[in-house]
Amino acid sequence: MFYYELPNNYLSEVYVEKGNGSWVSGSWSTRSVLAQLGWSMTSGLHALTHFIILPGVGVCMLKFFLKSHQGEFKPFTWGHGNCTLFYNSHVNPLPTGYQDE
Repeated sequence: MFYYELPNNYLSEVYVEKGNGSWVSGSWSTRSVLAQLGWSMTSGLHALTHFIILPGVGVCMLKFFLKSHQGEFKPFTWGHGNCTLFYNSHVNPLPTGYQDE
């Protein structure tokens, strides 16, 4: 489906090319465009669900899954980067164990 540049009444009419090369005009409503193309509203929503919404949900799920398995990688800006600001070497262990002084 291709959209054509509209004439003077561009806010009220749309010209849509059918698959066979003919052009139809009508209003901007989804129902009228689908009806002129010979599609029902149900088939349009069915196609929208299968080709737009479900792949979009899949991409969002993949992005969330990959982001949730990504660990923190930015070190702290003080010390050697492995201790928090309120780190106490006598009470808090590092990932490798307690510090020996």
